Amino acid sequence: MLTTKEFTNEFKSCLTAKLSEAKIVIEQPLHLKVAKPEGTTFYAFLNNAYAQYRTSPENKAEVIEKYAAAIIEMRDTEGDLVDKQRIVPVVKDKNWLRETQQSSQARANAKPLDYVWEIYNEELVILFAEDRSASMRFLTIEDLAILKIQLQDLRELACANLTRILPTQEIQSRGEIYRIMGGGDYDASLLLLNHFWENAKLDIRGELVVAIPSRDCLLATGGENEKSLCVLREFAAKIRATGHHTLTSKLFARRNGRFMPFS
Repeated sequence: MLTTKEFTNEFKSCLTAKLSEAKIVIEQPLHLKVAKPEGTTFYAFLNNAYAQYRTSPENKAEVIEKYAAAIIEMRDTEGDLVDKQRIVPVVKDKNWLRETQQSSQARANAKPLDYVWEIYNEELVILFAEDRSASMRFLTIEDLAILKIQLQDLRELACANLTRILPTQEIQSRGEIYRIMGGGDYDASLLLLNHFWENAKLDIRGELVVAIPSRDCLLATGGENEKSLCVLREFAAKIRATGHHTLTSKLFARRNGRFMPFS
């Protein structure tokens, strides 16, 4: 198993081979600074790449290629106008937002983050991103102004786009525990699609309870099934501790058309 330092070195070598004109500096393990030829710079954070590598070390080359492609796409499309038809909602926990803001503030000469976001419940927030072929770009206040989209209209637009973009949802069951899959990158965002939950045929006891320990893991069971709830809690805690693109180990119950923290 590579250390974070060793993984960062290998990632830098791969990225340097693809971006020979750029100057790439390791600021610290899992943090790269990429200077473009014209003098502008951007930062690449490899935490999720390393976490995915740790879950499947045998796929190291594929993981590095995947995340390198995302970085290159972000560089090449920087400054491009956002495609309004590719804006989607992204569910995050409040800790992610706070840590991302703090990380940005800690970088020298970094601009304050002005991502567009709204509160979903006391644990979760909704960000909005442009879905791209190899990456996603979070929308900023400036993007909204350019696109002439009002914040109050954004979630409806994003959810409609997500419904169109996502493949057909697949539901797998093991007893009264269900795993719901919608392509991987936006599985957690399915929480926001009311029409999906209104039509989902889940044989459960009690209110609907879900876990979203990572963006590609959505599990559901019934609130009156203590055994299944215990399994959900244990699995969510494990994924939250060892997975990639992690969210929260907390459970959420659907009440009055939205998901709220479940104790």
